[in-house]
Amino acid sequence: MNLQLILLATFVLLKIHGSTCATCSFAYATWGYGCQLSNQIIENETDLIVIDGEHVEGHGDEDVTWIGSENSRISFFPNRLIEHFANATRANFDKSQMTTFLQPVNCGRLIYLTLEDNLLGGIPDEIFTNCYNIRTLVLSGNNFGSVGENALIGLTRLDSLDLVNCNLSSIHPNAFSSLRVLTAIALSFNNLEFLDSNLFKYASWLNTVRLDNNRLRTIPEDIFLKDINLRLVNLSQNQITSISGATFSSRFWISGLVDLSNNLIEELPIFELTTGLTHLNVDNNRIKNIKPQTFEGLWSLNMLRLGNNLIEDLQPGSFQGTRSLTFLFLNSNNISELQPDSLNGLTVLRELWLTDNRLTHLNASPFTSMNSLWTLHVERNQIESIDRQLFHVLPSLSYLNLTGNDDTFSIYRDVNDNPIVPQIGTCSSGSITHLELLVLVFLLTSRYFI
Repeated sequence: MNLQLILLATFVLLKIHGSTCATCSFAYATWGYGCQLSNQIIENETDLIVIDGEHVEGHGDEDVTWIGSENSRISFFPNRLIEHFANATRANFDKSQMTTFLQPVNCGRLIYLTLEDNLLGGIPDEIFTNCYNIRTLVLSGNNFGSVGENALIGLTRLDSLDLVNCNLSSIHPNAFSSLRVLTAIALSFNNLEFLDSNLFKYASWLNTVRLDNNRLRTIPEDIFLKDINLRLVNLSQNQITSISGATFSSRFWISGLVDLSNNLIEELPIFELTTGLTHLNVDNNRIKNIKPQTFEGLWSLNMLRLGNNLIEDLQPGSFQGTRSLTFLFLNSNNISELQPDSLNGLTVLRELWLTDNRLTHLNASPFTSMNSLWTLHVERNQIESIDRQLFHVLPSLSYLNLTGNDDTFSIYRDVNDNPIVPQIGTCSSGSITHLELLVLVFLLTSRYFI
């Protein structure tokens, strides 16, 4: 009887322990053979005394290259788990309700570590001193509030750092000083109002910076080193009111992008010489005019977005020096007239958007240097006349969109009473190619000139 009670008690205890211990499901994934923690509860070190599970035949703990968690609650960083699978190079403890690190993180051979969407309330000083192999660290979706001077010490090989949506309001000027090989940093969706000019002082390999959706009002002129090769700088969705022409005078990689959209910028500076910057987005700001030579230093600029601003007039020389500009967006502004020479310099432009402005006439003179223009969008303006020379000065034009203008279209005739291209009136038929234009002329001629 006593033996039966002992066996029963042992069985119950084993079941209870088995329901709370960290049991692995071993399997193959894209990144190799690993341990998946499913529906586990790890609240203290005793829950990690037993790490078990059935291996795939021919494999053992030494073959595990990754550790993951799914629908598990892991209250603290499980150092013992990393130590147990000593050859693991990748660990994912996202959405694990983790609240603390308890002690310095032991990363072992980990190269990739993600702790996204947990409940971590801060980054203790020197917590990553044993993580010198880490290349990618994802900490997004936590509640850190700030990043201290010594919070990231030890991450000497870190290549990519993700601190998106961490409720950050401040970052110590030296917080990234030990990240000498950092190439990409994401600080989007935080509450940052200020950046110290020395923040990226030692990040000589930096190429991707995401600072969108913060509360920044200004950007230090010298925040980026002059000898680095930037690829992407995203500053959209902030409260920036002005920028310096020297801020982006670093060299950019091919297809470099600066996004300043959805800010409060009222005036653009004259940009200093910047090679490699191909895309500049300043949509949805408060820009009223563009000074001559504003973009002259942006030799490589291929796409310029100035839509949804307050631009009323384009001065002669506004786009001087934009020798590579191919796409220009001036949609949703207050432009009522294009002055002669206002579009000078756009010799290789292929696509121009003037949608949703206040144009009443399309004169030929502003377009005289645009031999490469392929597409012209002037939808939803107030156009009443089109210069008959327009199609002569735009020999490459094959797509014209006049949707949303007046619904009459008058055809001029030459001395021999032959119809010519439109001079007065507009068309609401949408997109017009050369072939469609000929058909339109025929139809209108048949209707109005019987």
